[in-house]
Amino acid sequence: MCDLRTGVGLAAILMAGCAARAPQTYRLLPKMLVPPGVTAADQSKRTITVEAAPGGGKCAPSDAMDVRRSGTRVRVTVSAADLTGKAAGWLREWTAAREADGCLAAGEGLKLGQRILEALPLDPAVAYRLWTVDLRASYVDLGPEDRLQVDGPILREGTPADAPVLESSNVSGGAAGTLNVELRTSSNLLGFERSWYAIQPKERGAGFAIVPLYAESHIQGVVERQAQPRVQYLKLRPDAAFYRMFYRGDRTIILVSAATRVELDSETERLKQDGGACGTFPKETCVLLPQNVGMNALITVTVNGKEVSVPVRSNLRSALRTAGTPNAEPLVARMAVRKLYAGKPAAVEFDRATVDILNLMLVGGEEIEWK
Repeated sequence: MCDLRTGVGLAAILMAGCAARAPQTYRLLPKMLVPPGVTAADQSKRTITVEAAPGGGKCAPSDAMDVRRSGTRVRVTVSAADLTGKAAGWLREWTAAREADGCLAAGEGLKLGQRILEALPLDPAVAYRLWTVDLRASYVDLGPEDRLQVDGPILREGTPADAPVLESSNVSGGAAGTLNVELRTSSNLLGFERSWYAIQPKERGAGFAIVPLYAESHIQGVVERQAQPRVQYLKLRPDAAFYRMFYRGDRTIILVSAATRVELDSETERLKQDGGACGTFPKETCVLLPQNVGMNALITVTVNGKEVSVPVRSNLRSALRTAGTPNAEPLVARMAVRKLYAGKPAAVEFDRATVDILNLMLVGGEEIEWK
């Protein structure tokens, strides 16, 4: 019987293999996450088969991974050499190109990309970088792992939606080189509303829909919850299925949508060239939020059965802190962690003699619990 209780035993099992059948769990090693179905931590090549609708074209030879189609299935041979050293967001762009050439139907590249990242042992930070746009970019892609938090002012009736919420500010020097900042809010400001949105697969067709979950109004210390936000800022065209959030230099936020990822890339290029291009897009394709409205993209995980939203690039430790557990180290010995594999939760095996599991980068959908 294989002993998975210690880091030494775990590493030995991974390198040598202890059974004909590969473990069906993730295994966390220093700077390495070994996925289910892989026995050796140094495995550098694997062929996977993914259910993915065809796009009407051929799966042409690629300068990276070998992709072959048979009906509704795509067979991909992934090697570590294909992934090593690639730029941030490379895999997302590569899968979008497979949709553009018709190898895959619209939206199917997202599924294929996630399965590629689950194919081989990888440093979680490397896997995240391959799928995520460089943080220096001015936009972020939104997907089903995200929640949108929209904060907007609650104004007196008849006040324009984009009215300033500050009447004046004063900055003065303080003691020991500090600054005193005095802000005076507008008399039209009653409070603020925080609205939450999920990004859910569409009932029909490819892609996703942005769906309001609930809203909370905060007025003079009183919090009330409603099913719908007072102001629906995110009005998008009916065929919207893919989304990006842009940050402009003047600190305003743009949400752009498209029916396909190819169209979204085209809109992105126009916005990168001209931040004012939003107004030239088809109706309800592009939403320019008022300057007094903020929006954040968060990811969701589950902690002891309760959904918790945390900023992107969060690790497990920060998720526990957000959930109200600031001192997580004593929990490691009795903690269970699950991470999505092929869309279903799979257990993560880890060395309980260290706290390395607390540094695991989260991508959304993880489940953490303890007794």
